[in-house]
Amino acid sequence: MSELTITRTVADVTRDIRIKTGQFLMDAIDIGRLLFEAKAMVPAGQWSKYVAEELPFSHSWANNYMRLYKELGKDQMSLFADSQALGNLRPTQALELLALPAEEREDFVQTHDVEHMSTRELHQAIRERDEARKAQREAESRAEEAEASLEEAQRSAENQFRQLEQVAKDEKTVTDAMRSRAEVAEKAQAEAQKRESAALEKVSALKKQLEDAKAEVKKLRDSPVIPDDLMKSMRQEAEEFAAKKAEANLQKKLEAAEEEVRKAQQERQAAEESARSAREQLEAAQKNAKLSDPDLMAMQVLGQQILTQWNVILGHRKKVIAKDATNADPIDAFLRKMLDTMAMGVEKVV
Repeated sequence: MSELTITRTVADVTRDIRIKTGQFLMDAIDIGRLLFEAKAMVPAGQWSKYVAEELPFSHSWANNYMRLYKELGKDQMSLFADSQALGNLRPTQALELLALPAEEREDFVQTHDVEHMSTRELHQAIRERDEARKAQREAESRAEEAEASLEEAQRSAENQFRQLEQVAKDEKTVTDAMRSRAEVAEKAQAEAQKRESAALEKVSALKKQLEDAKAEVKKLRDSPVIPDDLMKSMRQEAEEFAAKKAEANLQKKLEAAEEEVRKAQQERQAAEESARSAREQLEAAQKNAKLSDPDLMAMQVLGQQILTQWNVILGHRKKVIAKDATNADPIDAFLRKMLDTMAMGVEKVV
């Protein structure tokens, strides 16, 4: 004997839908199941007309019932492990809970008295939860940005420190070179002065020799001892020749000595100029080396970073006070205390 096959019609499904009240969630889920069954039977393009003419609820609620079944039906992921808790919820409550990710719904119900909350209260709780999550994400994002900014500032400071150390080393090299050059210039100046003094002494000696020679010629000319006219004539010629020759030689030596003096003076002047330039460059290098002190430059760099962070702090202060003016006094008290602490640190150092 063959088994009896019962075929359901759209009328049968519609009757079952009307029987359900939809007052409890389990009934609403079952209505959703029946609606899916009916929709498969209704001719294409006739669904809206069917819902409007045959069912005791609106088209939007038909969609709600079907959504509840799709999300919470038997073959889908359950809202809770406890089916009793599921059955005590109203459809409107369940629809609000669908706004939550499926993996978070059970935890939300366990931490909230959903069963005794109105739809409005449940909506507000979910909204506050979403806003809190958003605020937390924004805070975490700001914290990550601040951390990244701090790390970048630290990397920048380390790079600047390395650069400052290199600058300090370079400045020391330059200073040492300038000091060596200044020492060489000072030594050259001293040697030039010695040569000038020796040349002047030589000129003075030659001038004295020339004067002595002229005096000797004059003495010979004025000598009263002359044996005869011929001897006198020869002696005068010899004396005049010797005197002129001696005078000419001395004059050449004198001119050469004076030229040597001029050269010595030029060398001394050049050496003095070189020494002066070397001293100026040494002083400039020493000044730059002082300005390039790593600790001083590090203090300048870190001080600038503190000023930058201070401006950031003031920007956050403005935002916080704009949200709640009552925060102004405690925030300002904290900032003043921070500034006083830094000022006390400076006084201790001084």
